[in-house]
Amino acid sequence: MIAGWSHGWNENWVKNQDSHAVNFGLGVDLTDQLTWYATGDYIRTKNDQGVIWHKATGWAGETGLMFTMPYGVNFQVAYRHDKFKYQARNGVTHSKYKSDMFVMHAGFNF
Repeated sequence: MIAGWSHGWNENWVKNQDSHAVNFGLGVDLTDQLTWYATGDYIRTKNDQGVIWHKATGWAGETGLMFTMPYGVNFQVAYRHDKFKYQARNGVTHSKYKSDMFVMHAGFNF
């Protein structure tokens, strides 16, 4: 299991734009070659600067299986869900994003 938190001050050199991000992950070896994993992310950013005040929040979660072959070649298949929203100064949500996707990946471990 792994987890982390980070806080940003004056993000992207914008005065009073702060952010928080929380990430976590868990993996369980089912066999020598097959691993189940789950990951999650949460982010929040806010700018209190005058008329351009805004707040954005979002989260994402993924769960999947990774099969590792000899010599470090691996294959992943996973399901991922993302959800984000953006609010203006008056609290009105004017942009939203939501997605559900299946992820496939081939890679190498060194």
